[in-house]
Amino acid sequence: MLAEIVLVIVYTILFSFIIWYGKFFSLNHKAKRFLILVFWLKIIAGIAYGQYHINHVEGGDTYRYFEDGNLVFQTLQDDPVKYFKLLTARGSGQIAPDIAPEIYKMHVWNSSGNYAIVRFHAIVRLFSFGYYNVHVVFMAFLVLSGLLALYKFLYDVNFENKQALVVAIFLVPSIVFYGSGLHKESLLIAGLGFLLWAFDRLLRHDFQPASWIGFITGAILVYVVREFYLIALIPGLFAFVSIQFVKARKQLIFSLIILLFWLAFFSLHHVIPAINPLRDMIEKQKEFLILQGHSNISISPLQYSLTSLLQHIPQSIVNVILRPFPKEMNSTGLIFYGIENTALLICFVVSMIYSRKLPDSLRYKSWLLLSFALTAFIIIGCIVPNMGAISRYRSPALLAWTTFLALKLSPQKAHFFKWIPEINI
Repeated sequence: MLAEIVLVIVYTILFSFIIWYGKFFSLNHKAKRFLILVFWLKIIAGIAYGQYHINHVEGGDTYRYFEDGNLVFQTLQDDPVKYFKLLTARGSGQIAPDIAPEIYKMHVWNSSGNYAIVRFHAIVRLFSFGYYNVHVVFMAFLVLSGLLALYKFLYDVNFENKQALVVAIFLVPSIVFYGSGLHKESLLIAGLGFLLWAFDRLLRHDFQPASWIGFITGAILVYVVREFYLIALIPGLFAFVSIQFVKARKQLIFSLIILLFWLAFFSLHHVIPAINPLRDMIEKQKEFLILQGHSNISISPLQYSLTSLLQHIPQSIVNVILRPFPKEMNSTGLIFYGIENTALLICFVVSMIYSRKLPDSLRYKSWLLLSFALTAFIIIGCIVPNMGAISRYRSPALLAWTTFLALKLSPQKAHFFKWIPEINI
């Protein structure tokens, strides 16, 4: 226990120095101090996340991932080749005979998303001496870096509402909580930030290695951990690029590209039978409907038609953004979840009433964030019938949603964020 505390402190200090002196974190001193405080907050949230799972679900997935990562690491001393084979294994499908003994001992094989975080643990285990909370520190730094990358993607020197943007990216409670734990959502949030930051740099013809590394790493992270998040992002990225080449009706063209993409995507099975998104959504929903949880909600089974999917959209948005309703707040977690949703609903109303005209670059990025968030909300709401699971699964999309609201909010109505320091790049 003492050794774990010492290592947590040592690595916290080390990463704090990196934040203070690192080139990627080249900010004014006030902003650096703020980011270090956010980093510490994320460490506390990550430790609390682990403790919650110990106390309420006997460790849950977060400790199973950690144990499987340890299992991979243990092969390093006797057979380094096997360690690298396990590290680069697909995470599902056919198992090579030489790594089969270790695979059969794992909890989470047969899911590439689960195996992605097993890889994270197997790598961090090189430095952690096997202490769970040391891994929390590494994850907190990784996600903080991804969040700062997202902020850089959206940064505009002439944007007057930087404090609201800082709150939306770094301080929304459920994003802090789920984006700090040793779970897949943390990797997703980091990957999303790196992907958008690097994508923007490449569009501006910044072809330095950091741009390519950020883009490839971010895309792989998002795809491997939860591929539907990358699918939800692709049409927005394509539309974002496309409208750079037109001079009028940009919002209409952006919307048409999104619509045409989804019509084509859900028609792919006519050309490539193996790719059938609606069938996959139906199967995934069936898997979730079998599971039982204390915060389950009733959702209608999806039928094999686009009409059924369209009919599910309103209820999906309600389930993801508005629930739990007051009568459903029957646990501490759901009470906090409901309070946050109420606060976000108020922010939405205020942002729409007191919206502002954005510079072109930020306006197009806000459309990208909105299309991504709504698409992810719809997919999650159609498939997942449990409010606790929804609160976690939606966190990367919620990051895009809160960021969109911050961009739209008039500076005159954001005076309560003035205590937050500006982060100037």
